[in-house]
Amino acid sequence: MFPEWKNDLLVGALKFELIARLTRDEQGKITGEERMFKGAFGRIRDVREAPDGSIWLLTDEENGQIIRLSRAQ
Repeated sequence: MFPEWKNDLLVGALKFELIARLTRDEQGKITGEERMFKGAFGRIRDVREAPDGSIWLLTDEENGQIIRLSRAQ
């Protein structure tokens, strides 16, 4: 669903309330970072990729949420 993110790492940040997308080179070395959704969803506990390529987020709030990120139809 997000081919431009192929082989990148998506990392949730509890403290900073964001998702960091880490780009890597062919050897796996981190070459860049993009911070996304800062404060949009609260503390991000977990990030997973679904079989369809969408991204699922789990928040760490009292009334936590499961959020699905996908391309607009």
